[in-house]
Amino acid sequence: MEQKEAREQYRAQQLKWSIEEAMAQLSPDHRQIVLLHDAQGYRYEEIAQMLDIPIGTVKSRLNAARLALRQVMKRGEP
Repeated sequence: MEQKEAREQYRAQQLKWSIEEAMAQLSPDHRQIVLLHDAQGYRYEEIAQMLDIPIGTVKSRLNAARLALRQVMKRGEP
């Protein structure tokens, strides 16, 4: 059982490093939107108000950032 837990911890750590590496490759604007929305849980309207940008810009940046993250993460797959 301990070996299984150790493997799971290792995989979780690898995933964390992969996500951090992928986030580092995003533009500052995209990284900011992902962190505000997905990590901190702010709504589109709140982010738009905080950054003084239209809601449509928030949505398009978040979409572009997620697409970029997927591409970076796929490149790192074995």
